[in-house]
Amino acid sequence: MKKIGLFKFLLIIFLANIVESFFAPYLIKAFISFPITFLAYSLTIYNSSKNINPFAPLMIGFFVDLISDTPFGLNALLFCLMSYTINSYSNTFKLFSYIQICIFFSASAVFYVGFKYLFINLENFSYLVLLVSFIFNTFLFMFISILEESGYMSRVVFLTDKTMQKFGLSGKSVVPLISGVACAIPAIMATRNIESWKERLITILVTPFMTCAARLPVYLIIIALVIPDEKIFGLNYQAIALMSLY
Repeated sequence: MKKIGLFKFLLIIFLANIVESFFAPYLIKAFISFPITFLAYSLTIYNSSKNINPFAPLMIGFFVDLISDTPFGLNALLFCLMSYTINSYSNTFKLFSYIQICIFFSASAVFYVGFKYLFINLENFSYLVLLVSFIFNTFLFMFISILEESGYMSRVVFLTDKTMQKFGLSGKSVVPLISGVACAIPAIMATRNIESWKERLITILVTPFMTCAARLPVYLIIIALVIPDEKIFGLNYQAIALMSLY
């Protein structure tokens, strides 16, 4: 690195880890996790005028794993990912405003905390459910984008128009209803392409009834309270109830 030597870099990371370890017990009582070490590393990489050697984040990550209580190799993986992201788009970041830079590093810190606690608390089902739901939503929107780019989405609208008219809807209502599985808010916004105000209103009123990922924790709580924890033909009642909602 041009602006800072490796020794100073390790010293910064070491001091940041000490500060993080000191404040962590107090912040955790308020349910706050502030990854000071990760942010110090990210900001140092961002402020450097030269791309970092690919082996440096790996070694620094292992160094952080040794001096902290994180699983060995976790910080090495995330530091390498962060270094690649910043090095690949450093020219773009330089053009960003300070607000955009803050948003980027805040989002990366949230990702770091979520990724870290997912692997540390893998037995905690709630973390796994959140990760799976976000992955599912990502692939859903990617699949919809592929359909739109290939021109098949317009054909789906045409093919389903006659069927949807039986329910007072338009063929264009298919896209908002599918998007409602991920989130009802952008799905309702997508109804603006429907010309008829009546069909648009019906689609807006029906879309919130689609099962989205945000309702999954609520479903889990209600099912645990209402559905008995028993089996039929080797299948759990609670599992059947949850799958039937999707």
